[in-house]
Amino acid sequence: MTEVKRHFVALFVAFHLSSVLLLSIPRPPSELARGQPSPELEATLGTWRGVVGPTFDAVEPAVRAGADAWSRASVAVHTFFGPYTRLSGASQGWTMFGTVPVDCERLEIWAHVGNRWELRYAAGSDEATWRRGFFENERIRTFVHGSIKGKRSRWGLFADWTLRELSAEDPAVDRVKVQFVRLTIPPPAELAQTGRLVEGPAFRVESRAVKREPR
Repeated sequence: MTEVKRHFVALFVAFHLSSVLLLSIPRPPSELARGQPSPELEATLGTWRGVVGPTFDAVEPAVRAGADAWSRASVAVHTFFGPYTRLSGASQGWTMFGTVPVDCERLEIWAHVGNRWELRYAAGSDEATWRRGFFENERIRTFVHGSIKGKRSRWGLFADWTLRELSAEDPAVDRVKVQFVRLTIPPPAELAQTGRLVEGPAFRVESRAVKREPR
C-alpha cells in the first residue's frame, strides 16, 4: 500500500468513527430546547428539583440555554454526517442503551360483538392474542409505533384494515376499535407489591363500523 493510500484509509477511518460517535450522542428533548416542556419532561425536571433542591431553579435557565445550543449543534452535525451514516447503515444511535423510560404504550384492538366489546389483541397479553405473532414481530411493532401511530391518516387506514380482517374472520364483528393505552412504571416499592404497571387513559382511539347493505 502506497503512502497516499495509507493516509486516505486513515482519514476514512477517522471520518467513519467520528460520524458514528458524534451521531450517537443523545439529543436533548426538543421541548426543553424550545422552553415548552411536555408533561413527561416536566415530571422529569420535577424529580431533579426534588433531588437538587432550590439550587436547580438557579441553574435551570443555563440548562435550557445549553439544551438550545446543543440542539443547534446537533442539527449541524447530523446535516454533515447524516447522508454518510444513512448510506452506510451506521446511523443507529446508542440512546436505546442509556435509560428505561417511565412511560410506555400498549396497543389494543377491540371487537364489538352483539352488545359488548371484546379485547382481541393487547400487546404482552396471553389472553388477547389475535395475530400476536404478526403484531409482536420487531419490524411490525416498530412500524406501528413509529410510522403509523403518529399519522392520523395512516392510523385510520390501520383501523380500516383491522375491521376488514376481523370481520372477515368473524362475521359477528360489527365494529372495531384500535387504541393505545398509556402505561407508567410505578415507584419500586409499589411495583414490588403489585407487580403491575399503572394504566392511564386510552389515546389515539379510532373506531370503525361494518357498513351493512340496506334491506
